[in-house]
Amino acid sequence: MPRSTKPQISFADWELLQQGIVLEPLLQNISDFLDDHEELIEPVRRDLQRGLKNGRALQDLLYQAAPRYVKALKRERDKTSKKAED
Repeated sequence: MPRSTKPQISFADWELLQQGIVLEPLLQNISDFLDDHEELIEPVRRDLQRGLKNGRALQDLLYQAAPRYVKALKRERDKTSKKAED
């Protein structure tokens, strides 16, 4: 029997679900996008790690990178909505 490709949720996530705590809509969209595009996680991690090694502050890196990732999220959402309309 093949193993599931979806990782098991953490105890912390399970506990939050049990308490009825949900993410804000924007954070949920980002989370869903990352779940659907796991191949992006490693390149983003490397970008952040490289920037930190070059002496840049994490906050600066995130402020610079966030708009790019939000644009990618919006493009993907637009593609999905166009496919749904067709």
